[in-house]
Amino acid sequence: HNTVRGNIIENNGLPGHAEKGYGIYVSGITQDLLLQDNVIRETREQDSRLQKTGILISDGVSQVRMINNRISGHAEADVTDHSNP
Repeated sequence: HNTVRGNIIENNGLPGHAEKGYGIYVSGITQDLLLQDNVIRETREQDSRLQKTGILISDGVSQVRMINNRISGHAEADVTDHSNP
């Protein structure tokens, strides 16, 4: 399996591309992923917040485990999960 562990992911996104501001974006035919002990946050003020979602998991993704992540400050959602059960 693949693992993303022990990272600080902060304040992503580009002006003019706010719809694509994610801390972690998982897409495609992806399976057996572990996200553990990460800090994923947006710390900028109101209109400057471009990392809209902490973790976005798309259709087609399966078997994602999230353990002990600290996710905060996102305008839309900390986690949006569209994965397959």
